[in-house]
Amino acid sequence: MRVWIDLTNSPHVLVMRPVIEILRADGHEVRVTARDFAQTLQLLDRFAIDHTAIGRHRGERRGAAGRPARCRGGAAGWRDAARRFWEFTSAGTGMPRQLVIACGEEELVLGAGSSRYFIGGDAEKLSRVLTGTDVFLDEVYAGSIAVRGTMTQLSVMAGAAMKVRFHG
Repeated sequence: MRVWIDLTNSPHVLVMRPVIEILRADGHEVRVTARDFAQTLQLLDRFAIDHTAIGRHRGERRGAAGRPARCRGGAAGWRDAARRFWEFTSAGTGMPRQLVIACGEEELVLGAGSSRYFIGGDAEKLSRVLTGTDVFLDEVYAGSIAVRGTMTQLSVMAGAAMKVRFHG
């Protein structure tokens, strides 16, 4: 089994360390990603946990995490792709009530409600992921797009992206 664990704060290292060790000992492929926040990377190094540092923690500023400094590529394309993605998937079971898609300093908010999910990246990658050309989870795993939300939301969004890929 392939497992991805994303650590965003230093206590996560201590909580997930035994889980990572057990999974790896059982022969599972475990990929660990982490933000440079509150000694998270230093603890991973101290406990010799193989990891990939991605992005950085930027606190709760609206939509800040994971954005490239500028929105590179065709800016209009990612917005159109985002709207079509939302129209096609928003009624699905478990979908967040609000989807925030960011490219550089530009942000598109779709829907409304307290259940919120964030996707950020450059224009070309956002367009490719939101149209189903590229596989959502592969791009998250590779660090090509940044996401913020719960693991359940990640699962639902991955399913929605596959729906767009094969039925959109």
